[in-house]
Amino acid sequence: MDTPHSETATYPRPISINWRVLKPLVVLALLCGYGLLVNPFSGENGLPCLWKLLLDIECPGCGLSRAGAFLVRGRLVEAISTNWLIVPISALILISQSLNFVQEATKPQTH
Repeated sequence: MDTPHSETATYPRPISINWRVLKPLVVLALLCGYGLLVNPFSGENGLPCLWKLLLDIECPGCGLSRAGAFLVRGRLVEAISTNWLIVPISALILISQSLNFVQEATKPQTH
């Protein structure tokens, strides 16, 4: 009596992407992408400052888009001279996203 082959085909397991771990990297990539879109010399393509539009005076955050654009391009001196707040803000973003990445990467996965 002939029996059919009972061999089972093995297929490669699909790659499992942990989006919780990737979220901080996506946030950093989006911020860098925004910095590359902004013209650091003119501020063109940057978000307008609502404070300046409404009150016609600069807020402490004015120039952060241009400073970020300089920073993404590796021009630290120009970034700091455009708006010195880019240093603590960038440090906070990097630290918080790094901690978030480590926390999510070491958290046990639930199925």
